Amino acid sequence: MEHLPFCVFKRTGREFYYVKFKNSLGHYDPAISTRQETKAAAIAIAYNWLKNGKPTAEGEIITFSVMDAVK
Repeated sequence: MEHLPFCVFKRTGREFYYVKFKNSLGHYDPAISTRQETKAAAIAIAYNWLKNGKPTAEGEIITFSVMDAVK
């Protein structure tokens, strides 16, 4: 099993995978839907968000520091 810098999971009864990233304190932020139906696609989206920033509902982009990714 590979170690990912985030948590990817599927909620019971839901069709899409969700992702949780760790914040600067090492705690997980709330889960976000990737809108992907396969785990591989969800992981690809999560890596894209980790690299390029995570979009918010307000249209902003939240970026991650390297330290957030390795905690």
